[in-house]
Amino acid sequence: MAQLNHGHNTSLLAGWLFADLLLVLAVIGLGSVTFRPIQDHVPLQSNLSCEPFLFPFALAELEDRAAFSRRFDSIVSDTLISRGISNGKPGIALLFGGYDPDESVVAGQRRAQAIEIPLRKSSQRLRDVAIRKLGARNVDNLPVGGRNQFGLLIYFVYNGADSLGRCSPANVAGLPLNRSR
Repeated sequence: MAQLNHGHNTSLLAGWLFADLLLVLAVIGLGSVTFRPIQDHVPLQSNLSCEPFLFPFALAELEDRAAFSRRFDSIVSDTLISRGISNGKPGIALLFGGYDPDESVVAGQRRAQAIEIPLRKSSQRLRDVAIRKLGARNVDNLPVGGRNQFGLLIYFVYNGADSLGRCSPANVAGLPLNRSR
């Protein structure tokens, strides 16, 4: 006849009791968690101003980086203030390289590509800006010029309400991405 091992059954019961106790404590712990709303304020939204400004400059101006930086930063600051953008910065820029009448638009584009790095180094505000390089003699009837002339068409990125004409599909079609002459 088989004998029951009472010591072994007691240890099995103790294990189940311990597992049940942990389960009860886990349920109590999960039940005591309180949920709160994430935040009471609405986060700021990044917007892109579709009203760019053209910053014309000559190649010789990049030789004195400090003077170029002061001029560029001053004009950017004044433009942001005049447009009522308190927390904006250049976000997208189109860099147009000028070319002479006997050259093609490709020559202007190559010049724009050649000065991108010195241009970025010239101003802290341009270091993280997305820059597309193009060739042009004028942009929307504003002169860029010839061989040693450049134009930087800048679009601002800002945080806040969409009250400054954020780019929508309707007005993005009007951006001068392919209208260089």
